[in-house]
Amino acid sequence: MLYAEVVIKLRGGGVRRSFTYRVPENLAPSVIPGALVTVPFGRNGKTEKGYVITLSGMSDVEPEKLKDILSVVTDEEAVESRLVQLASWMAEQYSCDILPALRTVLPGKKVARRKTKEIISLPEADGKRPVLTAAQADALSSIRRIFRSEGKPVLLHGLTGSGKTLLYMELIAEAVRSGGQAIVLIPEIALTYQTARRFAARFGDRVAFMHSRLSDGEKYELCRKARCGETDIVIGPRSALFTPFPHLRLIVMDEEQEDTYRSELTPRYHARETAEKRAAIEGAYFLMGSATPSVEAYRRAETGEYGLVELNERYGAGARNVICVDMKEELASGNRSVFSRSLHSAIDRTLLGGKQVMLFLNRRGYAGFISCRRCGYVAKCPHCDVSLTEHADGTMRCHYCGYTAEKAKVCPSCGSKAVGGMKIGTEQVERLLERDFPQAKVARMDADTTAGKAGHAEILRSFAEGGANVLLGTQMIVKGHDFPNVALIGILMADLSLNESDFRSAERTYSLLAQAIGRTGRSGEEGTAIVQTYEPEHYAVRCALTQDYRSFYREEIAYRKLLRYPPCGHLCAVLGSGENEEMLHTAMEHLVRFLGMIDPANRLSLIGPAYPPVRKVRDQYREMLYLRSERKENLIAANDKISRYVAANRGFSEISIQFDYNI
Repeated sequence: MLYAEVVIKLRGGGVRRSFTYRVPENLAPSVIPGALVTVPFGRNGKTEKGYVITLSGMSDVEPEKLKDILSVVTDEEAVESRLVQLASWMAEQYSCDILPALRTVLPGKKVARRKTKEIISLPEADGKRPVLTAAQADALSSIRRIFRSEGKPVLLHGLTGSGKTLLYMELIAEAVRSGGQAIVLIPEIALTYQTARRFAARFGDRVAFMHSRLSDGEKYELCRKARCGETDIVIGPRSALFTPFPHLRLIVMDEEQEDTYRSELTPRYHARETAEKRAAIEGAYFLMGSATPSVEAYRRAETGEYGLVELNERYGAGARNVICVDMKEELASGNRSVFSRSLHSAIDRTLLGGKQVMLFLNRRGYAGFISCRRCGYVAKCPHCDVSLTEHADGTMRCHYCGYTAEKAKVCPSCGSKAVGGMKIGTEQVERLLERDFPQAKVARMDADTTAGKAGHAEILRSFAEGGANVLLGTQMIVKGHDFPNVALIGILMADLSLNESDFRSAERTYSLLAQAIGRTGRSGEEGTAIVQTYEPEHYAVRCALTQDYRSFYREEIAYRKLLRYPPCGHLCAVLGSGENEEMLHTAMEHLVRFLGMIDPANRLSLIGPAYPPVRKVRDQYREMLYLRSERKENLIAANDKISRYVAANRGFSEISIQFDYNI
């Protein structure tokens, strides 16, 4: 006998809980995850429609309480059926319960009762189709050929400023002309302003923009328009992937390498993997684009799993001068300012010449690591080759294996006392700019200044229209923006992200630097990029200066192979949290012993438990285990057993366990 878990369709598209039904033998071939079925529901025998989410050969429900599925619905177009199928896949792949996955892909919304206030002033569609260069036309032909002959996802590796967006729009126009619809994923809301203007100019009001700052009513209205065919194209961050288009033909993922595509809530899905699966379910094409592809995506292209198309010519670009400043030498010469002498002079010249400046503070990487300002030494874990993190108790710890050492007071490399953490923020840099450059009109763009609903758009609009001549910000200013009047980009503390306690730190650093350098020398204008670093010899910095991705990839993949980090192995963090610190630690120790019992063949490698960089959040203590394996299937199987073990033991009743793959 086969049993199905079914969720009943609710008005608004939401889900609450599932119910168990018997599957009659004659319906068994058609009852699959995602199938729309009719079932008896409630005591009055009323018939309702619902979606099958899982199938099993066993049931815990008493036999006399079970009812049969009545029929499989095949006479209506149900985009939700395909989204339910996607949710079922997500629950399996990311080791979570099906209901959080369903709520992610089928969020219940309130009906919009008022007109949405326009937060971005969009141009009217001009209908103009830009003339492609020979290189762009060749790349477009290659993408079409791979889609049509092989049907596999395509990675478009194009230099910053090579015109990847023009190719996206050509492919989207083809999808729409054939009666299809398209989703364009962007990594964060900061990119919405310019992306919205470009797409609206080409496609007019057939474009909709989804982001986290829309109200429930606004999201409901957007989804309604998508279902009814009033919208052909939706642009937004990872949640836009679940737009209920009934005729989805193309998914485009811009800036594919960005880690904002990874969800930090259950299910902890990655938009790249999930978009690939949705495209397969829908029979749609999937295109990823990046100037600095993730190592995972490029590896898949290298092995033939993805098609690879490269665009190596910049579109309408001017000359670009890239200068690397070794901040160790600046310190030795007596300059203790955050601005090197070269950058200080360049800012002054640029502003006096009536041009604009962008200053990127690579602050994201600060996680309490210890370094020497004189020689560039960074304290690292001897076992994991990641930076040790400074803790308030005077120790340095590795958050992968728990290795602990006393905080260094003197640099073990050069003997200098100039050793410690680096702490500087955008507000401090803004004050220094106003002090040193009276002619500067600074627009600061960070988490504080963009807190409002239209914060990003207002700052970017002001800078684009000349309301400010210096744009200062964190990583949100260096991706995808195109300001023709920018003649100088200054990169402060380029190597901060290089010293994160994360095996992807070099990859992230290369990407940030290459993207930042690409903000200047555009639209035919000459530009200069000044990169300030304490580690100019590191391959991530060295390769970023020349935009040499292939050389970076060769060195990085060799490192990943050596230590079996993804994509050359698979890694999963088992995250435990709870209000009682002692109970949490005991629970994690029990998990360690349980994993030892279920893995007699040693297919898994276990590290920890260890503390994450932030040990306590909102009164919840946190600990983590790391599992490694050559095959992801081994991790999924182990985590399924962990989930059942946790559910069956009352000792975990106050402990939350989550799984995060390939973090």
